[in-house]
Amino acid sequence: MGFLDKLKPTPRWKHADPAVRLEAVRELEDPAELAILAESDPDTRVRRAAIPRTVDTAALGRIAESDADVETRDRAADRLVAMATSAGDDETAVAAVATLTDSRRLSAIARSTASDAVRAEALKRTTDPRALGGIARHAKHEVTAAAAVARLDDRDELIEVAQNAEHKDVALAAFEKLLSPGPDLALLRALENKTSQKAVAKRARGIIADAEAAEAARLAAIEDRRRRQSALCDAADRAAALADAAAIRAELARLSDAWTAED
Repeated sequence: MGFLDKLKPTPRWKHADPAVRLEAVRELEDPAELAILAESDPDTRVRRAAIPRTVDTAALGRIAESDADVETRDRAADRLVAMATSAGDDETAVAAVATLTDSRRLSAIARSTASDAVRAEALKRTTDPRALGGIARHAKHEVTAAAAVARLDDRDELIEVAQNAEHKDVALAAFEKLLSPGPDLALLRALENKTSQKAVAKRARGIIADAEAAEAARLAAIEDRRRRQSALCDAADRAAALADAAAIRAELARLSDAWTAED
C-alpha cells in the first residue's frame, strides 16, 4: 500500500463502528459491497439492513441457509422470493429460485403469477407432498397445478386436490389417479359429497352407478345359477324315482351334462 493510500479515509461501510456502517448501507450503490455487508458484517443489524438492497442471489442464498441469526436467514429467503416474483429480469428471478430450499417459499412462488420459467423452476425444486398438493390446489396458472398433480403420489394429498382444487381439470386428474389400482366405493361416495368441483362429483356418481349395476348383475347371475342348480337337483330326485333303469340312466346323464354346463 502506497503512502497516499494510507491517507485515504476508511470507507464508511468498513468503519469500525457498526452504527456508521449501518448508516452507510443507505448510501451504498455498489452491489458487491452491499453483498459483503449482508453476508459478512459481524453486526446483525447491519446484515439485516443490507439484505433488502442486495441483488447477489448466490450471497442471499448462502445467508438464507447458514446465517447464525434466524431472522436474518428469513429476511434473505424472503428477499429471494420477492426477486423471483417481481416483474423483471427472468434470468435473475430463476437464479433467485435456484438458491431456495424451503418448500413453503418454493410453493408460494409456484402458486404465484410469476413467469413460466420461474414457476417451473420452483415446482422442479419442490419435493414435499404437502407443498405439491398446495400447488395443485391453489396455483394461479392451471399448467403449473396440473404439473404438480402429475408428480403427486400421496393418496391423502390427491384426495385433498380432488376435493378442493381451484381448476376443474386438475381436480379430475387427481381423481383419476385415485382410481388406481381400482375404485374404492367408500372414497368415491365421500368425494361425491365433499368435492367443490361438480365434474368430480359427476364422475364419482357415474363410477358408483356402474359399480352398483355390475354388482347387482353379479348377484343376480349367482341367484339365477343357484335356481337352475336347485332345479337340476329336484329333477335328479324325480329321475331316481323312475321305474325304468335305462330311463333313469338317460335322465341322470342328461342332468349331469346340464350340471357340468353350469360350471
